[in-house]
Amino acid sequence: MNGMIKVLSLGLLLIATVTVPAWAYECGVVITHRDPLNIRENPNQTAKQIDKAFKGSTLSILEISGTWYKVKLNNGKMGYGSRDYIKKLTPKSHEKCGIVMTKESPLNIRLNANMTSPIIGLASKNSALRISQIGKTWHLVMLNHTDKSGDIILGYAMSDFVSIINEQ
Repeated sequence: MNGMIKVLSLGLLLIATVTVPAWAYECGVVITHRDPLNIRENPNQTAKQIDKAFKGSTLSILEISGTWYKVKLNNGKMGYGSRDYIKKLTPKSHEKCGIVMTKESPLNIRLNANMTSPIIGLASKNSALRISQIGKTWHLVMLNHTDKSGDIILGYAMSDFVSIINEQ
């Protein structure tokens, strides 16, 4: 077989499921002054801009790369944002951050706190949501992108699918 080793599995399939606890995630809040934060393809100022995150919204921080954070946006895009404009949240932060913990992506963000309300946005699995108001069944959340008119999307997410990671 030309030096190649072939391994055959005869009907035995091993499926490993890894569950990452919510505390393993980190969130950051965009702290730009006026303009949205440019999210770039690579960790440098001249890299192609792939998206924007608006002031006050949260990002899921994936790793540190020098003076940049690798982040995930609600729309599922991943890129880099300057650490100068992202404040990492801690349990003592007054802003609350939740991570979308759906089995499948995305999580529907609704206009009102009920299942028949129109869907006004989506949040991808493992992305961060800024929680404006904590509720028993629904959280009022802010996405990190805007609607067609340029307004930041604020809506309701089912609390069963959002794990608050910086609670005291």
